[in-house]
Amino acid sequence: MRDTTFDMIENLMADHLDNALHESTEYKEALSAAGEIFEKLKTELTKEQQRLLDQYFILSSETTAICEKIAYRQGMRDLFKILFQDE
Repeated sequence: MRDTTFDMIENLMADHLDNALHESTEYKEALSAAGEIFEKLKTELTKEQQRLLDQYFILSSETTAICEKIAYRQGMRDLFKILFQDE
């Protein structure tokens, strides 16, 4: 029961986070700037260097996503402990 409730809350909050990112001008501007620099950089590289850079960014993004998920879930666990601890 506890894991199911936790999963339901996590899914709800993930949806809210997704909506918040889509509404964030700061996020959109940073994403756009990064994309522009990435495209400029790719024009200066050989095909092999482009392939390696693409792989690097894929793995870096996956690593960041895993770290953010772990931190988010740990933050939720800590919040639940604080809110529902027996006193």
